[in-house]
Amino acid sequence: MCRDTRQECGSFCHQTIVTKIRELLLLPQGWVTAETLAESIGVSRRTVLRELTAAKRIDPAVVVTHIGGLDAAAETTLNLPKIPGGKKRIYTHLTMPLIALTDLRAKGTEDARYTALADIVDAHNGL
Repeated sequence: MCRDTRQECGSFCHQTIVTKIRELLLLPQGWVTAETLAESIGVSRRTVLRELTAAKRIDPAVVVTHIGGLDAAAETTLNLPKIPGGKKRIYTHLTMPLIALTDLRAKGTEDARYTALADIVDAHNGL
């Protein structure tokens, strides 16, 4: 079975994957990782995540817990297992330390830009 994208799989294979994912979504709810789901139907985790997002079963934005600029990328990468939370989003066009989204408001006392970012995050349900 194909492993990754629609371009590699073709429409028939893609439809088979989508059908299998939808069948699995009908099973009783529980904690199932994308990796487990991918292994059970023989596709990549990326394919599972893409299809779950398309089916509006998950919102991938909620897994981002930290943001930072390019200057934070190296240290973040080296310390990734030690940093709690989900995904760390690095903006390559910014100079900014790695900051948890939940800490933006507190950092706003040091720099008004963080308060503005906290307002944006709050306006979008923590995203």
